[in-house]
Amino acid sequence: MRFRPAAAAFAFTLLASCAFEEKGNDPGPAPAADHQEQVGAKMFEILQRRSPHGTPTNLRFTAPALDKVARWHFDPEIPGQPYEFGSVNGWKVEFWYTPEYDGYPPQPEHHQMAFYGGGQLRAVFSEGCGNAPFELDKWHADWVDPSWHPLPDKRTQAASSR
Repeated sequence: MRFRPAAAAFAFTLLASCAFEEKGNDPGPAPAADHQEQVGAKMFEILQRRSPHGTPTNLRFTAPALDKVARWHFDPEIPGQPYEFGSVNGWKVEFWYTPEYDGYPPQPEHHQMAFYGGGQLRAVFSEGCGNAPFELDKWHADWVDPSWHPLPDKRTQAASSR
């Protein structure tokens, strides 16, 4: 029965660490009225960078809703350093489109998600594998705003204090 005190200490530590996690970022205002045009234009840009060049057609959208995604999508990569655990708050707009490629047969409809933070389009995601815990791979980034880092990065703060 020596494990009870050790198990209790571990459980207390685990619960305490969960209770004091960062509150997260302010998701900002909901996407503007023209968010569907913004998403369509960004999806066109994404498909034009691929080979073969494609065009999104038959776009359908859900209403904007508050959501969160894994923060590592927005944290800069630091060689040799792991990403921080957590999530970023924002607004999701799920959408579906049918890509058209010149010279290719009709394509199936694709499901994606646009993510807004601070009133701006910050990322476009396609469906991820969905195998990781805590939905860490629910979405795969097709495009991320490289200038948006909504949460302080303790990795860079620790490196600058050395």
